[in-house]
Amino acid sequence: MDLTNATSSQDQYATIAAAGSSVVVAWSRMYEGTEAIYVRVSLNSGETWQPEVQVSNYEAQSFPEFPAIGSNGTYVYLVWGSVGGIQYSRSSNLGATWSTPLTLTNTTQQYVASRIAVANSQIQVVTAGILGFSSDVYYLSSSDAGASWNPTVSLSAHGPDALSLAPVISSNRDSTFVAWEDNRNGRLAIFFRSRPDFTVLRNLKGYYLSPS
Repeated sequence: MDLTNATSSQDQYATIAAAGSSVVVAWSRMYEGTEAIYVRVSLNSGETWQPEVQVSNYEAQSFPEFPAIGSNGTYVYLVWGSVGGIQYSRSSNLGATWSTPLTLTNTTQQYVASRIAVANSQIQVVTAGILGFSSDVYYLSSSDAGASWNPTVSLSAHGPDALSLAPVISSNRDSTFVAWEDNRNGRLAIFFRSRPDFTVLRNLKGYYLSPS
């Protein structure tokens, strides 16, 4: 089934979240050199779909926006990259309507490949920020369902001209785990950090996983 049915645009980088029989799909739509984020919702496990909803305005981009979506109950959380910041929007009614996008980071970097983890009112996001020939992995979090956000934390912490990309995140009740690709040692390797709680960020520990 074609969810987009667009004839003059390119739709790509889909992300999906489900809660019970409700399914929410978000994607990036490219049109004449610009991009915007769209969403469609099914309330019956994908048998039928509501009309698509445009969440963000069209913007010119240097990189794809790469949306990421997570849900908890009737709440759905959406993040995506744009020139100069990570954008965030929330729906409280399973994707029928969305809040005005909020910029979580305000820099000149282009953010790509975001991932999101949601547990109750805790939202955690990892993303890669690219500037010139260097990129870093960043961690963002909210403990009140996105009403406010904690300061952004750099996880990769390397020198210039190194690339940290493609972060992934998972969490349980007590810990958060993040891994990503990194070439600071002259080749691509997998780096890892974990935190044992949601407040003491200085307890982040880094481990080199790949063989030397």
